[in-house]
Amino acid sequence: MGVVFRARHEPTGKIVAVKLFPPALLDNESLVKRFEREMRVLRNLRHPNIVRCYGGSPRPPQPFFAMEYVKGGSLAELIKRKGHLTWEETIDFGVQICRALSCAHEHGIIHRDLKPSNLLLTERGVIKLSDFGLARGQDTTALTAPGKTVGTYAYMAPEQITGKPGLSPKTDLYALGCVLYEMLVGEPPFQAESPAEVLYKHIQEKPPEPIERALDCPVWLNAIVLQLLQKDPQKRPPDANFVEQQLLEARERTIEQTAATVRISRGGPDPLADTARSDNIPVEVRRELAGRPTKKTRKKKQHRPFYEHPAALVGALAALILFIVWMMLPPSEAELYARAREAMQSNSEATKYEAYERYLIPYRERFPEGEHIDEINAWIDEVEMIKAENRFLANVRLGRDPRSEYERKYREAWQIEQFGDPVTALQKYQALVELFKDDPDARPYVNLARKQIRRLQNTAKNVDRIALVRRKLELADELYAKGQRIEARRIWISIVDLYRQDPEMQELVDEALDRLAGGSTKRSKSQRSDEASDQETRGQGNDDARERQP
Repeated sequence: MGVVFRARHEPTGKIVAVKLFPPALLDNESLVKRFEREMRVLRNLRHPNIVRCYGGSPRPPQPFFAMEYVKGGSLAELIKRKGHLTWEETIDFGVQICRALSCAHEHGIIHRDLKPSNLLLTERGVIKLSDFGLARGQDTTALTAPGKTVGTYAYMAPEQITGKPGLSPKTDLYALGCVLYEMLVGEPPFQAESPAEVLYKHIQEKPPEPIERALDCPVWLNAIVLQLLQKDPQKRPPDANFVEQQLLEARERTIEQTAATVRISRGGPDPLADTARSDNIPVEVRRELAGRPTKKTRKKKQHRPFYEHPAALVGALAALILFIVWMMLPPSEAELYARAREAMQSNSEATKYEAYERYLIPYRERFPEGEHIDEINAWIDEVEMIKAENRFLANVRLGRDPRSEYERKYREAWQIEQFGDPVTALQKYQALVELFKDDPDARPYVNLARKQIRRLQNTAKNVDRIALVRRKLELADELYAKGQRIEARRIWISIVDLYRQDPEMQELVDEALDRLAGGSTKRSKSQRSDEASDQETRGQGNDDARERQP
């Protein structure tokens, strides 16, 4: 959506943050409108916990707006630096986030991208909610197509993932639950190898309780987080104001409980014992409430059951130790193979990932010459190929550069295949296999390329790739003539990017470049050459005629 610079306002010398819209995206009217709306939203939201907008211009040649400059970094950086935050810090930051959300929701704005990196911190520890690029009003026209998912995987509510209409402020409350969880634990509630798995867990799986991983988390705060993470929006708290009050009450109750515990541990008065003394309660009852022996408890001590005898306890402990040792024994080769085979027959990628870690890799490490090692290696290749494909698609969606040369080659082939040219894509997949077949690090991408080759071998038969690209060029001309200039430019740019290194396609690449430069959309390069030749011939004929004149 843009790039942000630290800048100085020359008339006043004030340091600000300036967000610039990418000039390359000016043809995308939807993104321009989204940028303009973000500026408008920020200008209308005046709150101590929301980044302030000073103004700007959404118009070409360079849309921009200036914002409050926040020096203390982001909440994401703080969590990464400290590992996790204390329950006191979590409640303090949570209260501030609730106040920012209350302001936005009161103005009819749903943020839709609440996450630690969008929560900035001043040097005094004040939270500033930023980045309203995905925000939308509850009653305004959507700039996102119905059913399209936007947001950040680790913090997205189930209804946001499925793209259902009718998002509400409770969508932001779910994200708040994810942020509170990450503050307490150090990571979001759902983790997985691929974005698809994370999204699935948001929709289907129950989150692990924060108190299981953050031992200092108060039970009241644990309950608030779990309520915020309810799948059904109706089961979440009613609004951000309500959550703020819950957080404040959780802090008070935790402080009171801690103070009472410290007082009792230091020999101070026990409120329960005080109550027992202040009422006319029998001595035996007061003794039992205070934890002192009574006649009844003394009789019990004289006749202890068998399981309280030392010999019984020692025997039980020995049995427990033997059970634990037995449980810790590694599974046999046959057991590992059986479990791996069962898991790999599943259609679930998550199950296969688990099998990879628990059965496949352990089998190969322990039994490199085992009876089933060939099948195990084939399953390992399958899972590593799935992982590589999911990472590749995620990198494409997020606009990340390829991380290796073999990933770059695979992306080139994949992009040409998406463009609709199976012949050239097949050639590039085959070249990748030949180039990297002996590189163990490239093995997942080599296997992916082999999979695509098998799929394309029949599709690519009898396809004239030059004629195919020529039809694409003609389609772009038709779109341009109909006024659909963005779609036409997208096709021309694709032809240039995908075929600029292909000698057979140079004429078509030149035509696409000519279109992009504002040239004619009707004459090909060969046509222009023919016209030039005709003009030259006509010129020579005129010269001959002049020579024959007396």
